[in-house]
Amino acid sequence: MFLPSNIGGDSYRVYNVGSKTKEGVRSFTSVFADRFTGFLALVTIGLVGSIMGYAMLKNITIIIIMVGFLGLFVFIIFLIVEQRWAKFLLKVTRMDQIGAITKGYESFVEDVP
Repeated sequence: MFLPSNIGGDSYRVYNVGSKTKEGVRSFTSVFADRFTGFLALVTIGLVGSIMGYAMLKNITIIIIMVGFLGLFVFIIFLIVEQRWAKFLLKVTRMDQIGAITKGYESFVEDVP
């Protein structure tokens, strides 16, 4: 646990499983999917709770933040499913010229069911 919070545990889990199975990208995908679905559930619960509690809070900012996070997650899912858009985004940002990023993305997407 040399890194703050759960990042250290997740990093070690990716490293440990990756070194034993010799499939680092697949172990990263597994940890990412675990954290992503957990945070997506947390944001969804937060959105529902903030909508239900709006009468008490009278603050739309919380709802806007939760909708923003939910939109970000939908966008990430869209980029995983629609690979041509992700490749277009990589090309526009010129990150496609970095072979490790392109190869890592392609390996990541192959492992996502």
